[in-house]
Amino acid sequence: MKITNTEALSNNTNVLYFNEPHSYSNAHGSFLTYNFQLEGKYNNLLRTIYPIENNGNFGKIVHINLEKKKDYKTNKNRLQGTIFFQQVK
Repeated sequence: MKITNTEALSNNTNVLYFNEPHSYSNAHGSFLTYNFQLEGKYNNLLRTIYPIENNGNFGKIVHINLEKKKDYKTNKNRLQGTIFFQQVK
């Protein structure tokens, strides 16, 4: 989580949540899946995700969901990305 917060701060994005890893085991091995949500501009989200995958020890990206949400109080759009990393042990 430390690398996620560091990259988010340097790329002007917000970490909305970082859930506990989900573990799963079968005959092929043991899997840990991390999921978290970021908020910011599209390019900033990509600049945050890329070093986490390449320099972190989370594993590889298995899913990214980007969603544009409208804040009706401020009449502004926000881009939120939910990211799933999977690590094979």
